[in-house]
Amino acid sequence: MPELMAKVAKDTRWRPRLVLLLAAVVSLASFQGASALTINASWVVGTGPGQFTAEQAKILKAALDRWAYLLPCNDGMTISITFTSASLAGRTLGYTNTMFNDDGSVASATIQLDSADLSWGMAVPEAGYQDALSVAQHELAHGLGWLDLRWDGGGSRYSQSVANVTGNSFYDMNGDGVYNAGDFDLNDSDPSHAADYTDLMGPDPISGTRQTASLAHAKVLGDAYGYCVIPEPVTLLGVFLGVTCLAGYIRRRRGFGGQVRRRKSAA
Repeated sequence: MPELMAKVAKDTRWRPRLVLLLAAVVSLASFQGASALTINASWVVGTGPGQFTAEQAKILKAALDRWAYLLPCNDGMTISITFTSASLAGRTLGYTNTMFNDDGSVASATIQLDSADLSWGMAVPEAGYQDALSVAQHELAHGLGWLDLRWDGGGSRYSQSVANVTGNSFYDMNGDGVYNAGDFDLNDSDPSHAADYTDLMGPDPISGTRQTASLAHAKVLGDAYGYCVIPEPVTLLGVFLGVTCLAGYIRRRRGFGGQVRRRKSAA
């Protein structure tokens, strides 16, 4: 076996494939080995105050499913989120009250949605109507910790990475105090929201459109709170190619084994 492994190592044609295989396996193992992020979400289906219809509940479930897909795990944290239907003042379509633990992690959240002013459907609403699925995903992001609480003495881990350089606010992904391509641009006057008004985390929703939680949003929350983020497509491709290389390596290894046995027989 030592002779076999030495021969494989010397075969330069296998080096890139073995490196790719190992990288893919490590990535997949670290992803699968993480503990589940549990979101205990609740709402009441009915026609009374604070309740949602069965159709509206489907939209809430779809919003939860999107975030659960993007953030499938962390260190075993459980977050309780309660949805209620409410009549909110002015142009407010959703309001989230998030409670944090002493270490800045999220403990629980209460989300209020102005059901009467939202369009509840799986299809993108027509112009003039606000999309309930977009608003629900937006408020869930706040419930998962996308809140700048520096005005309240810090409070959230998200706040600890919000930077402002020459008037430009952004979430500083690598903590170097400089705005880089990988950082998330935030609203300068309200860093709990994105600078881009067309983004899911923009301060005001745009009627007749739908915004969706993305990998970029998940990376911000993952960096802030340790939630693991779904692997990027290139990483998943690496896993696939790694498995393919493993199959080829096994076939090739059998060939090396035969050569070794033949040499031993000749000796």
